[in-house]
Amino acid sequence: MEINKLTNDISVKIQRILNDIDASNISDYYTNNNSNIYKHIRNGIVCELSLGSIRNSLLFANIGPTIPIKLVFLSQNNVDIDFETAEYGINNIIVKMYLKVTLHEQITMPISSKRKEIVVKEPLTVHIIKGEIPYLFDKRIDR
Repeated sequence: MEINKLTNDISVKIQRILNDIDASNISDYYTNNNSNIYKHIRNGIVCELSLGSIRNSLLFANIGPTIPIKLVFLSQNNVDIDFETAEYGINNIIVKMYLKVTLHEQITMPISSKRKEIVVKEPLTVHIIKGEIPYLFDKRIDR
């Protein structure tokens, strides 16, 4: 019940943030120093990036014309709790609990449009469960 309440609260908060971004209220949220690249638009946000940065070229990152890219976050966000277990030493198990947030966005460029899924996996806790050491020999000696 607590996990469901936690995931619901996080999902509502993420949806509120995405609604603020859609309304172009990004002043309350962290953006990098180049916040002037973001421009207001209804139902999404437009940022202008240089052609070199789109092509992942470090040499030509700031050179070339800027291309407007519209980002629209779709109303599909999913918040889950994931567990991972692994062996840890002898007779121990390490259990990791993650918060997994999945967002769907649509990127619109002048020529093409693409849907993309963003998955963020943040660790919540790590716990080591110590197992019992098996006892192989009996202390009693029957002769």
